Amino acid sequence: MKKGQAALEFLATYGWAFLVILVMIGALAYFGVLDPSKYIAERCGFGTELPCEKDASLIVANYDQSTNYTLMLSLTNQLASGRSMNFTNETQVVATFDDPDINGGNAVTCFINTNASEFGTGYEPSVEVSEKKSISLPIICDNGLLTDTIGKKIKVEITLPYTVKGFESVTKKAMGELYLLVSAP
Repeated sequence: MKKGQAALEFLATYGWAFLVILVMIGALAYFGVLDPSKYIAERCGFGTELPCEKDASLIVANYDQSTNYTLMLSLTNQLASGRSMNFTNETQVVATFDDPDINGGNAVTCFINTNASEFGTGYEPSVEVSEKKSISLPIICDNGLLTDTIGKKIKVEITLPYTVKGFESVTKKAMGELYLLVSAP
């Protein structure tokens, strides 16, 4: 038997097995068995001045219409020298979702909601967070989310404006990144 014939028989024999393995891997990926987002942990990060707790969530408020949703952030004030930070009601928050189904992958304008039940009853123009204290901050968005994303993990980049007590005329912006599961109420 010549070397060329042995090589061709080897490729013919094991080439089919290799092709079958590729088709099986492709089928598993197509049906979502090999979806890596299932195995990646949820995370939340806003830097050292405003660390984020792990229990951030994205909840679709109106499942039937699927356009209103709340992004709930648990943040801790880590500003130096005992400074308090303020979050003002209806301040615009820019959220960019790393999913083409959500507003075409473009930025979505959301608003801080200081009227939520976490802050008591009635209208609260702003919420002050003292040094080393935590807050659950609801951010309301009213466009861009589709029901196709419920049950999936998505990446969200957020620009969150706040002011520091004593320097209210200067608005600072915390840049954060979240990777979290979208859920229905």
